[in-house]
Amino acid sequence: MPPSSPQESPPRWAGYWRVLRYNGTRPKPPTYYDASLTSWDVLTETSPSTLSVARHPILDIRDNILVLKDEGEPDENTEQWEIDLENERLRVTALTGPHEGATGLAERIDENPRESFA
Repeated sequence: MPPSSPQESPPRWAGYWRVLRYNGTRPKPPTYYDASLTSWDVLTETSPSTLSVARHPILDIRDNILVLKDEGEPDENTEQWEIDLENERLRVTALTGPHEGATGLAERIDENPRESFA
């Protein structure tokens, strides 16, 4: 579950990430993660000035497992993704659902990708 009080610090995986590999290949076009306690957004550059956003509301957080879904899907259509973090590299692996077996590798970035496309 998300932290129960504002005094608790967010998990280390929260933040902005540039996707380096998805299922072993470099994503084209450039892709980013915007990870928060409430959603895992996948941001994809659709033109030099536009990002598309695939929002994935987080329904539960269990240690390093996120239970999420595609925005607009019923709650019973959830997926579980495992998060591994080493230094400033993030690896996510789909454990269940339509993306089962998919993996992503990303590096932390300081800037919100949305601001670069505003």
